[in-house]
Amino acid sequence: MIVRYRSGRGQGPVRIRAELRDKGIDDVLIEDFLDPGDRQWWQCAVAVRNKRFGPVSPKEYRERARQMKFLHYRGFTAEQIRGAMGDADDD
Repeated sequence: MIVRYRSGRGQGPVRIRAELRDKGIDDVLIEDFLDPGDRQWWQCAVAVRNKRFGPVSPKEYRERARQMKFLHYRGFTAEQIRGAMGDADDD
């Protein structure tokens, strides 16, 4: 229930994992519900960035860094952030 609620509010797997650990939930159980490699997290990172900053990726370093910091705070991994910023190769 926590995973669904937090992901629906735009939080990433790193932040959700930390919250679940704080609540005393076993790591094995957390791994059953959180897979950072799941494509849904990439889509969520893109949706969160687009909602906050718009669909166009910034060209200026300062603005890119600001947006990346925002996504990091939200709990997305570095790969997910690069994907949301349009820097990842499509495999």
